[in-house]
This record gives sequence, C-alpha cells and structure tokens, in this order.
Amino acid sequence: MSEERIFALIVFILMNGFVVQRNRRKMVSSLLWKASASMGFVLSGIMATYEKPYLFSLLMLTGLIFGLLGDIWLGLKWSYTHDDDTYLYAGFIAFLIGHVFYCTAMVVELGIAPVLPIILAIIASFAVVFSGDRLQIHYGKFRPISVLYGIALFSTMFMGLFGAGAAQLQDPQMNRLFLGGLLFLVSDLLLSHIYFGRHKTGFGMLWLNHFTYYAAQLLMVSAIYMSI
Repeated sequence: MSEERIFALIVFILMNGFVVQRNRRKMVSSLLWKASASMGFVLSGIMATYEKPYLFSLLMLTGLIFGLLGDIWLGLKWSYTHDDDTYLYAGFIAFLIGHVFYCTAMVVELGIAPVLPIILAIIASFAVVFSGDRLQIHYGKFRPISVLYGIALFSTMFMGLFGAGAAQLQDPQMNRLFLGGLLFLVSDLLLSHIYFGRHKTGFGMLWLNHFTYYAAQLLMVSAIYMSI
C-alpha cells in the first residue's frame, strides 16, 4: 500500500471518529479527533514543501494551515456556545483566507488568469446565498460573511476548472486542484444545510459533509507533491 493510501486511510479513520463523537454530542472529544485529522494534512503539506520548496508549495501549505484553524474555530463553536457567533465568524474568515492562498497559488505559479473566474464566483456566491430562503436555508446575520466566503470558495473551484479545461484535462495537478475545489464546494453546501437549514440533519449528512471536505484536502495535498 502506497504512503498516500496509508495517509488517506488514517485520515478516514480519524474523520469517522470525529463524526461518531459529534453525533453523540461529545463536543470536546470530537474536536480533538477533527483537529488531529486536519493536522495530518498540515504535516503532509510540510513534508511536501520540504521536498519541493517552491512558492506554489508554500502558498498551498499556508492554505492548509488556515484550514486547520478554521476546523478548530468551528469546533469551539459547539463546545463554547456562549461565544458561538464569534467562533463561527472566525471559522468563516480562516477558511476564506485559506481559499485566497489556494487561488493565489494557482494564479502566481500556474498562470491562471483570475478575472473571469472571480467574476463568475461573485455571481455564483450571490445567487446561492440569496436563494437560500427558497431552500429553507436562512443565513440571517451571517449572510454578508457567507457571500464573501462564497466568492473565495467559488474562485478556487472556477480557477481549477479553467486550468483543467485549458489543459484539456491532461494535467493531473490541475485536475486535482479542480476536483478539490469542487469537493470543497459540495462540502460547504452541505454545511450550509447543517448550520443554517431548518431541517434536522443526521449522521448521514454530517458524514458526507466531512467526507467531501477531507477528500478535498487530500487532493490539495497531492497537488503539492505534483509540483514541477
């Protein structure tokens, strides 16, 4: 079994430990499981950057670090409910900054023109957030930060899409960046239902939300290893 598969298996085990603990409402222990899985991505990113110390690697690693911070802040939201709004904003901002670094890596190192992807991201973010009420997803006071985060999120996906399309899907690194961005998007759409939806969400929704999130993280780490 390759090192990448072993790492993916370890993360999968940690992810399931987190979901089980969260489903049991064991908030502190679930945060420990989640932070451990996220720290694994950062350590793997550090190893990849050590092997290939390019600007792309450093930018992607920084994005992973902000992803770890976002996971911790959102985990604290459930543990310290008297400050849950503060932790939710902190999580939004950390993930937003992480996507800015992913996008910067694709623009600076891979030469993707950012203007059209960002324009499409702005349109998509406003469309998704402001159509939330029709889907019984009520962002309320978090609508402005949701729009800003959505722009960064969609930018990552669209830049990966444009890069992969320009290479006619023949560039494995760009394909992984696109699929990673797409899975981040799917994960956060599910997370919107969990955080802001009016329907009760169970174990299956929580599991799928985190499976797609960690799969996205794995793809981002693997893209670092594929740097030239």
